[in-house]
Amino acid sequence: MRLSDVSITVKITLLVIGVTFLALALNFAMTTFLDGREYRRWLARETGTAARIAAEYSVGSLAFGYKEETEAAIAKLSLLSGLNHAAVYDKAGDFFAGYSDPAAAGKPPKKIPPPAGPRPSLRRTGWTSASPCTTGEPVSARSV
Repeated sequence: MRLSDVSITVKITLLVIGVTFLALALNFAMTTFLDGREYRRWLARETGTAARIAAEYSVGSLAFGYKEETEAAIAKLSLLSGLNHAAVYDKAGDFFAGYSDPAAAGKPPKKIPPPAGPRPSLRRTGWTSASPCTTGEPVSARSV
């Protein structure tokens, strides 16, 4: 059966079905792409906020070397859903105190390079955000 032998009604029906399918496939692809981009933005904003909160609450205890108080302060971040690890690092980037969800795999790194500013990054193992409280002061990081 050749295409020229098919009636115009069948041709128009197949054309409408093909265009509709193509439009739906493109719509699905664009929605998936845009939703993924928006999720990354939301995750960066949420992670940055949690890192700043942890940094603000741990400034005093870090300045005076009170590890237990720092751990208690950042353990309150466990109320946030999706929190695997929260860690506070000193000015040199050395691990000072941390919180880890018992169900989460892995641990926060023992040393990180001090960031120049808030710079969230997406790695294969998860999302990490490091945020200094003030320039040259304590650094807090959150990983989900």
